[in-house]
Amino acid sequence: MSARDWQVMIAPDIRQRLGFPGAAQRVLAAAQQGDAKAMAVISGAYVTGAGLTRNPGEAMRWARAAAQAGDPFGQYVLALFYVNGTGGVQVDLAEARRLLTLASDGGNARAASVLTDFYIGGSGHAVNYSMAARYARLAAEAEIPGYAYQYGLLNLPGYGATIDFDESLRWLRRSCEAGDAKGCSAASALDLQMRVLEGDTAKGLFISTWGRGTVAARTDSAFPELPCVTHLGVARNGSFPSFEIDWTRTTTRRTAANTLVFEGAVQVGDDVRERLVIFERDGGEEAIAKLDALQRMGRLNSMCQVFANGY
Repeated sequence: MSARDWQVMIAPDIRQRLGFPGAAQRVLAAAQQGDAKAMAVISGAYVTGAGLTRNPGEAMRWARAAAQAGDPFGQYVLALFYVNGTGGVQVDLAEARRLLTLASDGGNARAASVLTDFYIGGSGHAVNYSMAARYARLAAEAEIPGYAYQYGLLNLPGYGATIDFDESLRWLRRSCEAGDAKGCSAASALDLQMRVLEGDTAKGLFISTWGRGTVAARTDSAFPELPCVTHLGVARNGSFPSFEIDWTRTTTRRTAANTLVFEGAVQVGDDVRERLVIFERDGGEEAIAKLDALQRMGRLNSMCQVFANGY
């Protein structure tokens, strides 16, 4: 077992690598001699019955000893006892988070991945996307499956952490290169969306109607919220500060060369309506670029409909 193996592998895979159930007595002897990693491994064997008789009390005793010895893998293992209520202890997410933080600070990437999920889901505390991004990056850099994708998303405005579109696209592409189909979908969609919105081509377009109401306002900002969600801000006395277009729930159709109609779900705050009409009406030198932006919006819509199950 390499040092990296202890940082990135989960306990069942470690037991398999060490040769359980046949290796149980050998690892138990090492634990009895004070080997902290052996203590953590043998605790799992007592939980699962891998080469030993199941014994929750012994499982907890060895997991606690491994953590108290300061071993990051041991701290990670003990944290999972508190997450799952294993070994005769009650679920205690605050204690689990404390142990996972120690383990992650000690280099255990699996602990960082669990902390990411804690902070995204608000397990036992408030949701905190900035902390989630911090730990997701550690997990992503260690190549824990799924966390390059997660870290990529956490760099987008939809999560409210650090906003960095290029960083998001870089990690989504890494996720794709690692074989994550969701990462491939998200990278493709975000790349196209960034090209749709590049420069000022999506600004100054005219929005005429939303649902059955009249808007009569121009777009003054445009950026990705998520790979398949676009934010369009408008300048109209602050009445409609932000349209949110979810391309997985919205279809588009061209009714004229300069007009695009969105149908499905266009949201402003908590208000969702089923129709938005946007067009380029000025002509001139900028018209070609703005019409191209409209055309790319249609392509983005088609792409995200295909990828809808990936989000």
